[in-house]
Amino acid sequence: MKGNTLKIILFLILSVCSFSINYDEYLRKELTDFGVRKNSIDTFFQGKKALEEMAPINEIEALFFKAIELDKRNYMAYQYLGTEALIHDRDKNKSIEYYKKSLKINPKNFEIYLNMGYIYEEEGNYEMAFKEYEKLKKIVPNSPESYYAAASLNFKLGKFSNMLNDAQKALKLYESPSYNLDMKEKYIMDAQFLILVSFFEQEKYEEALNYFFIVGPNMKKNNFDSFPKLLNVATEVINTKLESKNKKIYEEKLKKIKR
Repeated sequence: MKGNTLKIILFLILSVCSFSINYDEYLRKELTDFGVRKNSIDTFFQGKKALEEMAPINEIEALFFKAIELDKRNYMAYQYLGTEALIHDRDKNKSIEYYKKSLKINPKNFEIYLNMGYIYEEEGNYEMAFKEYEKLKKIVPNSPESYYAAASLNFKLGKFSNMLNDAQKALKLYESPSYNLDMKEKYIMDAQFLILVSFFEQEKYEEALNYFFIVGPNMKKNNFDSFPKLLNVATEVINTKLESKNKKIYEEKLKKIKR
């Protein structure tokens, strides 16, 4: 679990961006628009490169601290110091301390809320994790990541009704034309998966099956990794749980999707 969370956080901070432009260009534009001095921005990117290349810790920290020295408003330098603390030291408290310093400068730095939420999840502090996701929903209401993160946590906790609401909101935002992330199709299927799980777990079998036969063919076509499990669940539900006049219709649909 620890390794997985660290990978997720590193991916979010170093790679994720809901825009179709180069991520470094995006970061540079964000810092420039925020009014951070150019020499501080350039030094920050030297530190970012050193972090990505797994350079010695003292070298990475020196570059980020230099960026802050050149401009105390360089909130991303604090963000990446938090990342460095998590990756190299596995020091969650130190990481959160840096993240909070970054947010104090720029409360709209949406990635940090996700990262702090994941840290709290790993610690089992689910209440604090939800609080971070709720903050993000208010700050960036068109961000699907906040809703998906909350849905995933509700899944972990078995709160399937809450999970359904968040997953549906995440799906709607993922499907928006303004969301241009390269892995958009996969994220859409991830949200659809959570919606299906919620229906099945709440024993809303006909809703689940109707939805499965809408989204299932595309999941199969794209080799979605959880499709075989969903197919098995749908088959079991039709064979053992369904007592309706629509059972034969579902059986026919099941034959088609298995072909």
